[in-house]
Amino acid sequence: MDSDKSIIVMGDPPPSQKKSKLYWIIGTICVLLVFISSIFLSKDDAKKSEIAKETVSLHAVPEIAVLFNFDSSELSETAKTILREWVITNRNAINKGVLHIEGHADDVGGENYNVILSKKRSESVYKYISHDFGLELSNVRQKGFGATHPISEDDSDKGKNRRVELFLTSE
Repeated sequence: MDSDKSIIVMGDPPPSQKKSKLYWIIGTICVLLVFISSIFLSKDDAKKSEIAKETVSLHAVPEIAVLFNFDSSELSETAKTILREWVITNRNAINKGVLHIEGHADDVGGENYNVILSKKRSESVYKYISHDFGLELSNVRQKGFGATHPISEDDSDKGKNRRVELFLTSE
């Protein structure tokens, strides 16, 4: 092995950190995959891989999310306030980029019903942003996921799943 390359072998995490062993294993696997890919990928492939990672990271966390009442696609006054502030702050970026509006539902009701409800929630946000603020939203991607992407599986916390998430990307 070349002297300029080294392999780090990780042991068990210290007990004082109280991290889940599963998260530790996943993290270790990720580190190993990055290491292995750096050996086998050419510089061009590595650059493409980095671009792909950046694109995914843009979409990994919503910029904003608004919640809905049970079995409703109507925006609450709180949701309108949150959207209003976000649109005012991001008006230029919204006009230049691609706006992703993704609707979600809890798991109460049938699958088809929840997909339709999540699409209605997405449409409700789209209409509010485009009509009430007069934005020309030419680059919008709307999707209704139904109950397939829950934030919480806990029955007492299902309200978090009744949401619309908004993302801005450059493509």
